Amino acid sequence: DAAGGPQDLLLPFNTVFEQGNFAFEADYYIPAQSTGLYFNFQTTTTVTEGWTLNSYITFDQANTNVRLTGPGDETLLEVVDPFAPNSWFNLRIEADLTLNQWELFIDNVSQGTFANVDANGATYTQIASIDFYPVEGNMAYIDNVLIEVPNTLDASLTEITTPTSLAIPVNEYI
Repeated sequence: DAAGGPQDLLLPFNTVFEQGNFAFEADYYIPAQSTGLYFNFQTTTTVTEGWTLNSYITFDQANTNVRLTGPGDETLLEVVDPFAPNSWFNLRIEADLTLNQWELFIDNVSQGTFANVDANGATYTQIASIDFYPVEGNMAYIDNVLIEVPNTLDASLTEITTPTSLAIPVNEYI
C-alpha cells in the first residue's frame, strides 16, 4: 500500500486443481530481525474467496516455526525449529489431491503428513492460486518457486510418424 505496508504476491493458475498430484516448492530466507511470512493456497480463481491451506513461517527470536492450517485455521501440522534464521532453506508441500494426502518437506526431509480436514469433517483439496505476503513490518525472500501440477492434457495418440517430438509441459517454473 501507499504507506509501505505488506503486499500480496499472487501466483494464479487460471484453473482449479482438485485431483492428481500437486507439489509446491520454494527457497526461503528470513532475516533474523524479521518475524516471518505467510502464504496460502486459494480454492477458487476469485482471489480471497476461499483457502485450502495456510502456511505460517515464523521466527520469534528464539525458535523458528512452520505451521500449516486448514481454512478454519485449525492446525494440521506444526514443526518447531525446522530451519535457521539468516540462512536459505527449501520448503516443499506435496499433495495427492484425489486421496487428500499431504506431506511437508524442509530441506528434503519429511516433517510429517496430514489430511486437510476441518473440525466438521469437510475436506479441502482445491488449489487455484498461491498468495504470498510478509508478516507486517518484516522482510522475507522467496526464490526458485516450482509448481508441479496434474497433467491436464486430454488427448489420445492415434498415429506416430518419425521423426516425432512433442513437448508436454509437466512442471511450471516462475
